[in-house]
Amino acid sequence: MRTAVRSAIATAFIAGALIAPAAGAAFAAASSAAPAAATATTDFTDGLEGAVQVDIAPRVAAVLGYSAEGPEARILSIGSGKPDEFPTRWITTLNVDNRTDQVNDVHLALVDDAKGGGHTLTVTLNGQTKRFALPKRTSAPCVSEVKEVQVGAGAIADLTTSSQGPKAVVHGSAPGDTWSETLDRTHPKGGDAFYLRIANPSGAKPVFEWKTQGGEGVPVGKTSFPALPKGCKLDYEVVEEGSANPTPKPSATPAAPKAQTTGQTKVVPQGPVAAGAELPVETVADSDDTAAVAAGAGPAAVLAAIGATVLLRHRNRG
Repeated sequence: MRTAVRSAIATAFIAGALIAPAAGAAFAAASSAAPAAATATTDFTDGLEGAVQVDIAPRVAAVLGYSAEGPEARILSIGSGKPDEFPTRWITTLNVDNRTDQVNDVHLALVDDAKGGGHTLTVTLNGQTKRFALPKRTSAPCVSEVKEVQVGAGAIADLTTSSQGPKAVVHGSAPGDTWSETLDRTHPKGGDAFYLRIANPSGAKPVFEWKTQGGEGVPVGKTSFPALPKGCKLDYEVVEEGSANPTPKPSATPAAPKAQTTGQTKVVPQGPVAAGAELPVETVADSDDTAAVAAGAGPAAVLAAIGATVLLRHRNRG
C-alpha cells in the first residue's frame, strides 16, 4: 500500500504505552538484531515479500518487507486482544513515497543503506535511536539504487529509475518533518511551494531540476537520474522532450497521364478512363484495325469503333 494508512489509537496507548516513565528504558532494551520470523496477521503482511515483524517501542511493532514499489515498513499498535483493551491496529506505513513519520514521541524514518543496497528503519525515542534492517530481497526488481540529492530548504530528493521511468521523492530532512512530494514520468512537475521538475521525463536521459531558494542569480539545480540495472528495459516508448513527429505533408496532385501515341494519328487510351472513351472517327478510319483497337480499349470503345468503321465504309460505297 503506497499511501499512509492511519487508524485511531486508543487513549490507553497514547497515555500509557509511549509516554510512561519506563518507556525510555524499555525502548533502550529493544533488540536491534536481525528481525525474527513474522508473527503479524495476514492482513498486515499481505503483499510484502519476506515480511518480518519486530518490536520497535513499547506496544509498537513494525512489519518490514518489500512491496512491488520497493521497501516498506508497516507500523502497528500492539493490543492484547482482551475485551477491555484495543486490538492490534495498523497506524501508518513508510515506503518510497512516505519516508518519515511521527507517532506521538516516536520518530520513524526509512533510509537507504550506504553500502549493499539494503534499507533500514530508524526509530528515535527520547533521544535514543535504534535501527532495524529490512530483510534481504530474494528477487531483483528493475529499480535502480536510490540517488540522494540535497535540494536546499531542508529538503532531500530521492531519485530512482524503474521500468516505469524516473521518479523523484522530495521530502523534509528534519526529524518530525512529514512533508513529501512525488514526481514521476506521468506527473513531472511539482507543486507551487518550490520549483521541482523532471525534464525529458520519457526520454533516454531524464534530468531532475529544482530551485528552492529565490533571488536573482540563484541557478536551477540539475542532476541526472540513476541508470536501470543491467538486463532491465523500459516499459514505454522513449520520446525525447521537444521532439515531434509531424504529419507528412500531402504530395502535389499528380498530373493527368498523357495519352500514348504511335506515329501521328493512332491513339490508344490507357487505364480505366479508356473503358468509356469514344475514339475519333478519323483514327479508326486511318488504321482500320479493329483488333488493335480492341486490344487497348474497353468493350464500349470497341463497339463504338466497329460502328464507326461500318458507317464510313457504307458512305464510301454510296
